[in-house]
Amino acid sequence: MMEIYGQEILNGPGKSMGTGFQGVLCCEVRYDKKEDFWEAYNEIGKEAQSYHTEGPYPWAAILGLVVDKFGIGWALYYNE
Repeated sequence: MMEIYGQEILNGPGKSMGTGFQGVLCCEVRYDKKEDFWEAYNEIGKEAQSYHTEGPYPWAAILGLVVDKFGIGWALYYNE
């Protein structure tokens, strides 16, 4: 777990079971403001290798999955 600008980010191995990521690292970030979720999703998605959204799920109204231009996997969760 790390904190950047007051936002907690959970880091883990990208190749672990169930993450869907193949890189060496994945980061999970949770948002409770939809505007913040979309801002992060769009910014991380610039020049990304892949990105898409899914949901709703019981744990997230929207799940954004991004593999950024460096191969880092990002799972962005929005829930009210």
